[in-house]
Amino acid sequence: MLGPGSFYSTCQEAGLTLGTDGNPNVLHVEPVRFGRDVTRLLQRAPPGSDCAEPFLQSLQDHIEDPQNLRMCLVPVSSAGGNGSS
Repeated sequence: MLGPGSFYSTCQEAGLTLGTDGNPNVLHVEPVRFGRDVTRLLQRAPPGSDCAEPFLQSLQDHIEDPQNLRMCLVPVSSAGGNGSS
């Protein structure tokens, strides 16, 4: 279920690595850029295709796991590691 338009592939392409096994999510870009890139990726789908639906379904599947939901609610780690909060 990691096809185009899925939550996982879209997040990865936009710069967010989703943590597994209790590890935090890691953002590799500025939060504003991540939001802009997710929007751009969802909007650039070919005409007539609905990539928002698979994205939302993948997101729902991801957060149905209590550990994944918890990791989505804690602050995300930055790959830059500049030490500021």
